[in-house]
This record gives sequence, C-alpha cells and structure tokens, in this order.
Amino acid sequence: MGFERFYAARDALYLAALLAGLVLGCVCRICGFRIVPARRKRLITAGLCLLSAAVAALASALVFAGDSPWSLKPLVLPCCGAAGIAALAFLFPRAVAVPLVLLGGLFTVWLGYSFLRFPPFPLEETPAAAVSNRGAGVFALNAPGYEKIRIQDNGQPLDFFAASVRYGERFPLIGGIARGGLSAIRRGETLLIPAGGAAFFERHYARFPPEPGPWAVSCRRYEARLDPAAIPPGMVKTLFLAENSEAAGLIFH
Repeated sequence: MGFERFYAARDALYLAALLAGLVLGCVCRICGFRIVPARRKRLITAGLCLLSAAVAALASALVFAGDSPWSLKPLVLPCCGAAGIAALAFLFPRAVAVPLVLLGGLFTVWLGYSFLRFPPFPLEETPAAAVSNRGAGVFALNAPGYEKIRIQDNGQPLDFFAASVRYGERFPLIGGIARGGLSAIRRGETLLIPAGGAAFFERHYARFPPEPGPWAVSCRRYEARLDPAAIPPGMVKTLFLAENSEAAGLIFH
C-alpha cells in the first residue's frame, strides 16, 4: 500500500472512530431514565444516521488499505481514544465539547502559522534558486518570490540553507507530509535572502530530531555551498530541492 493510500485510510479510520463515538453518546442518552419519548425517537434517528456514516467511513478505510489492512493496526488505540472523547463531548457538551472547540480553534490557528503556511517539501527535484555568471565578475542570484540580486565576485562562496518539518504518520490529516523549503541564502555574514521563515525554523523546530517517529515531529536541515567563480561566463547553476533523491535536500545542476 502506497503512502497516499495509507494516509487516506488513516483519515477515514479516524473519522469512523469519531462518528462511532457520537453513536455511543446517542446510545447512552437513549438508555437514560429521564428522557422523553419524542427526544428518544430523535436520538434514535440521529444515531442510525451517524452509524451509517461511521460504517461508510470504516468501509472507505478498508478500501484504501486494500490488501494491507494490518497496516492500520497501530491506529486502533488512538481511534478508541478519539471515540471516547467524541462520546464524552456528546454527553457533556458544556463541560467537554465547548472547551474542545475552543482548543481546536487555537490549535488550528497555531498549526496554520507554524506548519501549513509552508509549501510541501518536494519529493522530486524542484528548482529553488539560480545563480548565473554575467561576466566581468558579476553574478545574478534569482529565487522565486524575490527580486533578482546582482553580486560581485569577492572570493566568498554562497551558502544555501533549507529545512523541512514532518509530523509522524499517525497524526490525522497532517501526518507524514513534509513542509518547508529554502530557508536562507548567505554570503559570509550577509543574509541575502531570508526565504521561507528561516528564523521560525531555527527558533521552533531546531530541537527536533531529523528522523520522525510515528507520533513525533522531525526537522531536517540541509546546507549547500556554491562558489560563483566556478560558473563559466554566460552559464547558469540551478539549485534544486528534493527529498526523494540520493543527494536529498539541496542539489546543484
């Protein structure tokens, strides 16, 4: 089973668990002693609709898993936890559901700022910057989203930095997908292009290990150096980003 199919199966399984938790909450309410018959009928109808949706989500997870349903086994325990939380939120909306909504909103804002605002880190080679020799010791540095920079040959090389962040594959929705990109271009002590939030990566993700665990956050940092004087006059050296490569990270062609 490919990664994309696993991610789809994982998210469908989490959805099935949440819906199953709501069904459990309906059942607990229906079995209550102080419930009027009209409300019991509405709960039975809602429970059956939720049960149908949960079965459909579970079927979708098994379809995406294909001939490897065992790959979803590590998700059973967290799915049970998600179902329990959903049931408690249904039974105690003020005490559980409202705080969950508030915390979920704050978490979504933080996640958008700290992770989702960065583009997906490319698996295959994707151009990130280019350095061209204009002759007479003049070079042009071009990176997408920034104005072209003209630099003089002073014997100092150009240092390129990139970073990628990945959440463990068991996280719903965001897990297993690396985001990041070119983070900075320096020449000696001079910062030429502060691309992609270099300071943010250094401040928030530098402490995380490069290899992700199933429930961990990882940060990989890449560095490359280019001597502009090694580029023949009239020629261009292009910097590529790639994660799925023998020389993963920064590659010059």
